[in-house]
Amino acid sequence: MKKKINDNQAACDFAAHILHDARLLPVSLLRNYAEMELNEKELIRLLRLVSLCYNGGTASLSQAAAEFGVDETEAEALLRPFQDRRLLEYDPAAGTFGCEGLRRELYLQWIAACDDEADAASDLSSLASPPEREEMRALAHLYRRFEQELCRPLKYSESDRLRCWVEDEKLAPELIEEALKRASLRDKCNMNYIGSILKSWQKKHLTTLAQVLEKDVPEETGPAGSTEKPVRNVDKYAKVKRN
Repeated sequence: MKKKINDNQAACDFAAHILHDARLLPVSLLRNYAEMELNEKELIRLLRLVSLCYNGGTASLSQAAAEFGVDETEAEALLRPFQDRRLLEYDPAAGTFGCEGLRRELYLQWIAACDDEADAASDLSSLASPPEREEMRALAHLYRRFEQELCRPLKYSESDRLRCWVEDEKLAPELIEEALKRASLRDKCNMNYIGSILKSWQKKHLTTLAQVLEKDVPEETGPAGSTEKPVRNVDKYAKVKRN
């Protein structure tokens, strides 16, 4: 028999269900997620991943795939941005991930909120050097920009290539974002085309955004051999709204 809303037993059962379904959630994470270079969409995604680690401390890649309704390759791609920001750790041998990095980041925020600034600085330096933290912030920003332009999470191969441009090839993040903007304006927003733009700048020894805006006057054919109508007014192009 269906229980009535005002049935005392039904109310008790519902309360028990809510308690069983509840998870501890740090309020500091809700307040300070922007400091971790997360937007609201990424925050919800991270919370769903962390909830999988609630009981055993770690969760499997298959569990993450089931949580998001994707295959394991796509699940690994969803994990990658949080790994790069050192909020999640993935063990490929065991096929599991944990959230020790998130706990560490929240701990550092707590330390920084205290008046002991010297200890906070010491802990931050042990986590990552200033250049490493700057690189992590740049990657986080690029992940968001690419996902905004593509209107979807990055695939594993796309995430890996983006990280390679920043970490291995040491390309300036602002150049990568500029290449993304140009590819988007030409309606060719894919990693291969963006990569061809970056390679063309490397061949021309253009290593800064200022150099690109000053010297990269579009020719009759684009970096990938396209035959698009060239943009001849570089100054006008430089005024395109940058998000």
